[in-house]
Amino acid sequence: MHPNPFGLAYSQSPVDLPEPLVPEPHPLRWTSQVIAVATLTLALLNAHALRGWTYQLPANAWSAQAVTAAEAWYGAVGIFGLNRPVEAMRTRWQAAKTAGSRTQSSAGAQASRSARAYSSSASG
Repeated sequence: MHPNPFGLAYSQSPVDLPEPLVPEPHPLRWTSQVIAVATLTLALLNAHALRGWTYQLPANAWSAQAVTAAEAWYGAVGIFGLNRPVEAMRTRWQAAKTAGSRTQSSAGAQASRSARAYSSSASG
């Protein structure tokens, strides 16, 4: 079945739909705009990931330039405070890991003490 060239009002749709009040955007233009907005958002809010990626590249002249550019970009978005959310999240994650390791080490020490107490009472 082919769409009717006169619009939705003249198609063989089971649901009668009125013509849209505002013409729909061209699909390629809309897709291009979505990709551009997503790229800009990631470039602004994900500078730390870009910087980390450049450090993982094999060492050569090109990667050295990429690291320099990524560091400059990280500094530029940092001026506007766009690195703060990631830094705050990383700080909280490190604090949670530290608290978790302290809890594990104290639980391990307690288990070790109870195991020694059990072994000494069982042998005695």
